[in-house]
This record gives sequence, C-alpha cells and structure tokens, in this order.
Amino acid sequence: MKNITGIILLHFSIATLARDSTISCNVKEEFDKKIYDVKVEFVISDLGQPNAQLKTHPQVNNEDGYSPILVKIKGKTEQSSNMENLNAQGGDLRVGNDRIRLFGDGDGYTFVDLVLFKNSGYKKGYVSVSGSGDKFYQKLNCMVK
Repeated sequence: MKNITGIILLHFSIATLARDSTISCNVKEEFDKKIYDVKVEFVISDLGQPNAQLKTHPQVNNEDGYSPILVKIKGKTEQSSNMENLNAQGGDLRVGNDRIRLFGDGDGYTFVDLVLFKNSGYKKGYVSVSGSGDKFYQKLNCMVK
C-alpha cells in the first residue's frame, strides 16, 4: 500500500470576508427647552468598501425590517428624536468614495442627513436636520468598533 502525504493549500482573501463595524455617535437634541444626548448607533458590514451594507443593530427589535439603527435618548424615553427618521425606508445608506451617508425622511417633512468621512476613519462628520420641522446642524465625533 502506498502512503501519500500532501499539503492542501487554502487560499482566501481577507478583503472578501465581511467584517462588521459598529459606529456610535452622540447627537445633542432639544426637547422641552432642555438639551439631551441622543445615541445613534448602527452596524455596517464591509465599512470602507463600495459594497458596504447597513445591518440591523443587535439591540434593535427589527420585526418589521425597517428599523436597523439604534436611536436612544439618554434620560428621556417618552419623546421621539428626529434621528428616528434615519430608520425610514429601512435605513438608507449611501456609500461614496470619501464618505458614508445615512439619509432619513420618515415623516415626509423632516429630513435627516448623517455623514461620516472616510479620511477620519468614519469618526468625524456631521448631522443635519432640515425641512418644515426642526432644523439644526452639528459636527460629530463618533466611535468605530
């Protein structure tokens, strides 16, 4: 009987493996003449790649399939944040060469843009709210895990 010894080589590219990144941003928003911190946290697979996709945050009950982004007002639970509009249309992630953009138009009157720049490692950007409702703009410093 002949003994055959061989080596099997497995080839794969790290770049083709999907990696999830969690991005967490704090937005200051006014309710009842007080300023509250609103946590906006979302998960993106293949961040930095043209095929990046928004995934459902593990802490979100997304039974309807339309709310992948975690939005939580610190210290206040009965109020709705403008950031909830980012969940409209199931979360609208747009990937550019130099940025990612989440866009929301949940109520048809208030538009929310959250933009993070690639050259900052997706840690710096801005959020803007416009339309017929509340209006504001603020710079963001986010964490990427």
